Amino acid sequence: MNTLVTKFEKIGARLKFASARGGRRSPDFNVDVSWYLIKNEPLMRGRGKPHMAEYVYRTGGRTVYVNSSYPRGVTEAAYKTIIQNPQNKGMIFTARRLAPTVYVKGKITHPDHKTIVLDYWHRVVPNTEKRAASMKYMAFID
Repeated sequence: MNTLVTKFEKIGARLKFASARGGRRSPDFNVDVSWYLIKNEPLMRGRGKPHMAEYVYRTGGRTVYVNSSYPRGVTEAAYKTIIQNPQNKGMIFTARRLAPTVYVKGKITHPDHKTIVLDYWHRVVPNTEKRAASMKYMAFID
């Protein structure tokens, strides 16, 4: 999935985050050298078309293990139980992060709209309109 993962090269590298209010910048902050920057990463929820982000940084969340039999992921304890079962020999899992905090910067592309360019880091907040109480009265027909 990742085409390139690079560690920030020096202590004290500076990032600028855009505030949610009017694009004003929040104060700069120092980057911890243990942070990783992911390049050209798809951002998706469910089975829809992903947005592609030029630069992504993820923090937090919890580790889950995913494969075709467990697409929503399992905890580490469940993963260990599953792989210890001889019937599951050869099952391959991928470690992923569930509900991390995600920031993006650079070109954001999607087949349904024009490319946007974010000059500063922005926090990604998932759209929750499908969970709204009013959605039971609405239908999206394309």
